[in-house]
Amino acid sequence: MEHPTKTKLQRAKLGVRNEPYWTKLRSGFSLGYRKTKSLETDSWSARLVVGGKYEFTKVGDGYVEYDSALDQAEEWRAKTLRQGTSKTDTIKEACISYLGTLTGSTYDFTEGVLKRSVYNHRIAKIKLADLRPQDVIKWRDGLLTDKRGVELANRMLTVLKGALNLAHKELRVANSDAWSGVGRLKPHHDKRKDPKNHERVYLTIEERRSFIEASPEDLADLIRASLYTAGRPGELARARVQDFDPAQRNLRLTTTKGSQGKERERFVPLPPDSVEFFERMAEGKLPKAYLLTDNKGRQWDRHHWNQLLKSTVRPNCELPANKVRLHNLRHCVITDWLVAGMELMQVCKIAGTSVKMIEEHYAKYIKTHVEDVLLKVQSF
Repeated sequence: MEHPTKTKLQRAKLGVRNEPYWTKLRSGFSLGYRKTKSLETDSWSARLVVGGKYEFTKVGDGYVEYDSALDQAEEWRAKTLRQGTSKTDTIKEACISYLGTLTGSTYDFTEGVLKRSVYNHRIAKIKLADLRPQDVIKWRDGLLTDKRGVELANRMLTVLKGALNLAHKELRVANSDAWSGVGRLKPHHDKRKDPKNHERVYLTIEERRSFIEASPEDLADLIRASLYTAGRPGELARARVQDFDPAQRNLRLTTTKGSQGKERERFVPLPPDSVEFFERMAEGKLPKAYLLTDNKGRQWDRHHWNQLLKSTVRPNCELPANKVRLHNLRHCVITDWLVAGMELMQVCKIAGTSVKMIEEHYAKYIKTHVEDVLLKVQSF
């Protein structure tokens, strides 16, 4: 970030004008230097967006150095936000500000969560300064329905907490007492009629082939890619031609995790018989083109593949509806790797997951494998 008023030499070169030379310090907050004909009449000012409008204050004359003016501006900003914004900003406004810090798929997911669960709820109109723990708890508990389970509800809670934590960090609210003590929901809170139907389920080889045969060719290619890589559907949809390296026989996949939306990458080694498939997917495409696309050459998105699963695949497939989901395929491959004896840490690295998640979701599927090994070991 450039600071054209930081040194005396820089300020001396500025032309005389009524409007200050503004330097943006952060979103909605700037430090300005107004140049006149002499230092005695030059002045420093600070500008801050409060409640959608600018507020200004003078923070020194021309003899004041940049660092001193900056310190005074920061003090004024903190005081103004504590006294002003915290009294007027609502939860919805804090969420909108939070969205402005996100990008890519993290932005898309967060925006969707906020639109579905916050903006149309009474909590959206509550002022930050008036928010109470019981408000957050009531909102959290209301997320559970016969179709929405604990896992998704907890992700929604994480999103709201991310927005509120940012508001606290920016001094828009005095403390985080209203939400910091609100914990995650536990599995026994689930209200769905049959929560097990929403869990990851395993498909046999025959069932996977049936899944592929019932799918349109473009969706079938996405399914094959998932079975070759254990990639998440969204990761595969973002993969570009240049991410596929036939020489090294791997595919680069990226995902964004956490409230900061940082991109993480991993290189997935490909089975020998998959290289020809990915070469066919890349044929005739530019390096930055998407590797896997629908039959119209468009990037896949979850709305598109979910619509195809609902309208085309499930009616033409003999499998139960809970097995005809793309995320099940990743689960199948990870389970196969574990049963085949791949080291746990290697599975985590390739699949882009954690030991905790493996233990939580996949341990029961490798029990039989463990028992087979125990039968082969002679104790004495």
